[in-house]
Amino acid sequence: MFNSEELAQRARELEQTGRFDLIIVDGLFVAPVFDGWATQRATPAILLQHNVEALIWRRLSELQRNPFLRLFFYEMARRMKRREPELCRLFEGVTTISDQDAAYHRDSYKLDNILGCVPAGANPDARGLPPAVLEQSPSPCIAFLGSMNWPPNADAAFWFIEKILPLIRETMPEVRFRVIGREPPEALKRLAAASIGIEVTGKVEEVLTPLRECALLVVPLRAGSGVRLKILESMAAGVPVVSTTVGAEGLHMRNGQDILLADDAPSLSEAVLRLLKDNTLRKTIADNALKRVTQEFSWSSSAEKLREYGTALHRRKHNARADARTSLVTSCC
Repeated sequence: MFNSEELAQRARELEQTGRFDLIIVDGLFVAPVFDGWATQRATPAILLQHNVEALIWRRLSELQRNPFLRLFFYEMARRMKRREPELCRLFEGVTTISDQDAAYHRDSYKLDNILGCVPAGANPDARGLPPAVLEQSPSPCIAFLGSMNWPPNADAAFWFIEKILPLIRETMPEVRFRVIGREPPEALKRLAAASIGIEVTGKVEEVLTPLRECALLVVPLRAGSGVRLKILESMAAGVPVVSTTVGAEGLHMRNGQDILLADDAPSLSEAVLRLLKDNTLRKTIADNALKRVTQEFSWSSSAEKLREYGTALHRRKHNARADARTSLVTSCC
């Protein structure tokens, strides 16, 4: 969690000026800034929840073979399951990135301030499907996209390299793998350096160029929550996606039409090979996904949904103050 007394004091000073109609807090890790003075705050505030953090730690715990690491992640999940709803209750409203996460907050955390879902968005690439998707390559490249300092992403990349890529190369030995994302762990960079056909880019200026050079994106996540923006970004770029069920959670994509889903190493390798070898299927999946993103996942519709929630919350707070003043006047009379 991000905790800064200086930032908390500055936020408090700004809020007390009365110049603002609404406070928007982008993510749980900033929420502790508002701890300790929520009851004194006159301005309504919305917390944008990007994940269910406790769920991520629990899933990471279940993946650990080392008993000490398993215990560590389990303890982190236990602590987060207590702390996460405490922080959510600091705000008049909470939005989630998926309907599934909204239900989890209501059912598991028993929160009554969940406004609903503000879905993630993506900007469709006007160029359409890239050549790497349209044309068969003798040495196709598979992409993985995401911030590599996030443990579920690092776990996914290692799992793909160690367990899934070798199965793919039994049939297509020239397949390459590209990991796109900032702050890759040193162990991953060493593994790539010692391997043939594996590239770890680290931070890039923009992701579209290296992504559109690939025939597909793989999302072999075994832990996580919320919605994977990497899937929407890839679909918007015209690059088809193979993912685990956890990786595609919350997006309601149609397996076999918008995306290919599989949850173990042999099934994932088979799904990847299907796309790499079948030009028609690869193009169809990419076309369908691009249409879905264009029609259902625009940033403008997401912004409008957040505006609706913010307006309703501000109006409710304003009405509550008016009712309180009326009550005070009535009791004084």
